[in-house]
Amino acid sequence: MLLLAKAIRTKADLYIGHDLTSLPIVAKAAQKNNSKSGFDAEDFHRNEVSDDKNSFFYKAAVSLENKYIPLISYLTTASPLISATYNSLYPGCNAQTINNVFSIKHIAETNPLQKDNPTRLFWFSQTIGRDRGIEIVIEAMSLLANSSITLTLLGMISREDKFYLQELALNKKINATQLLFLEPVKPEEVFDIAKRHHIGLALELDIPYNRNICLTNKIFTYLTAGLAIVATKTQAQEQFMIENPEIGQTFAINDKYALREILNTYLNDAELLNMHKTKARDLALLKFNWDMEAKKLLAIIATHI
Repeated sequence: MLLLAKAIRTKADLYIGHDLTSLPIVAKAAQKNNSKSGFDAEDFHRNEVSDDKNSFFYKAAVSLENKYIPLISYLTTASPLISATYNSLYPGCNAQTINNVFSIKHIAETNPLQKDNPTRLFWFSQTIGRDRGIEIVIEAMSLLANSSITLTLLGMISREDKFYLQELALNKKINATQLLFLEPVKPEEVFDIAKRHHIGLALELDIPYNRNICLTNKIFTYLTAGLAIVATKTQAQEQFMIENPEIGQTFAINDKYALREILNTYLNDAELLNMHKTKARDLALLKFNWDMEAKKLLAIIATHI
């Protein structure tokens, strides 16, 4: 209530919400002040936590969305499939996609894999843990039996989970120099770390449903850093990779053998890997950057104020 009161006191032509709890606030503030409101749905909120339609979070999210999405002036989302899903639920909302991309200033210089250098895989998140696809990468690396490939994990990790992953790697005959852990850094520093690698891993799962249709900032970070992308076949990631070919490859979730084949292809064809890296960087430079995406957002806003 305090946030709503503050929003109402703050006169504005447009109120924009960014998480589900802010949706009713911006809608009510706009009504009270006879102005407009917008909402940025970075996730498909009702299936963000669980696919159980009887869960408290699902019911609460549905209730908020049903009540307030019809009241807002515009709706943006962070992936084409989330936009399509909201448009099917609320035909009049005209949800449009604004991708989680980054400033053109972060785009890396071309950094091809050099002969006889190890092929370096990269994955990052706020937290590193179990059941996030990392185990499958370790399994695939073990099937290669090739010490010239490394995996770097960037993020917070508990002592227990770090031991778990190190023990798994050890049991799979992966030496200690092939599995590297990095402490969290400032967001803008992720690009400098990423560009020292060659392949970015987008290991999303398809449960809950939101994960299946979202596009995380990992893919756009990898493009910006000039990395080839190896992604799981969620609906959103597979569609993105089909629409933007020659930047990487996809594999079925939990299919360590398919991932091994992809990695083996890159290990034996540096020219292909370097081409995918270059294409990824070019895509960030020409299409997927905030300098261009911001124009789309401003154009949407301009139609409502």
